Amino acid sequence: MRLNLNTYPAQFAPQKPQQQVSPEVLFALLAKGAYVTKKYNGHRIHILKGDRSVRIFSRNGKLEWTACLPLLVAELEALDILPHSFIDAEVYVPSVDGRIESTIVLQSIVNSGDAAMGARFEASLLPRLAVFDILVRDGIKVYLLPLRSRLDFLSSLVLSVRVHRAEEVTISSYEQALALVKAAGWEGLVAADLAAPHKVNLNGNTKRGESFKLKARFDEEFLVIASE
Repeated sequence: MRLNLNTYPAQFAPQKPQQQVSPEVLFALLAKGAYVTKKYNGHRIHILKGDRSVRIFSRNGKLEWTACLPLLVAELEALDILPHSFIDAEVYVPSVDGRIESTIVLQSIVNSGDAAMGARFEASLLPRLAVFDILVRDGIKVYLLPLRSRLDFLSSLVLSVRVHRAEEVTISSYEQALALVKAAGWEGLVAADLAAPHKVNLNGNTKRGESFKLKARFDEEFLVIASE
């Protein structure tokens, strides 16, 4: 059965990353095959393309961002995204020096509840979208497929400067992850199992999936790993 994505699917609850991951679990994940990307200091959002138009929602689907981000919506509608597609992404504001991005003003866009005010914020801040995953494509539930297959679908999309793939990185150890995050000044990394489907729950309750968030703070040269 194909999904109609002219509106957010009722009770559709995509997965969250695991709350914690040990160095041993990370090593095992890397050994199996992992998709590791930069952790952006922004807000996870979902992009829905219906028959023609694009809508943007918060991760739980309860808050719609579309009217507050008209420039990004127009850019998404100009891209070659198949109708009835559901894309998992993060909206963020790039920092001046390219290091940790600020989310304070971005949150103001959402909290304003005023589309005109949100559009003014967007025009001055020029937020971007980092795309991580695609869950539905042409109405087909591709979230049931392994992540590596879903990434192949993403690779076929020609994106843009403001709508781009999440920055992928290569790591082989916990210590290398620590060094990379510290040198880059990033918030952390996200590691996901390339062989795993995306665990969508259809009763509105979010599951933890086979992805792990490495959200870093530095304390005596140890990487502390936690969820949002």
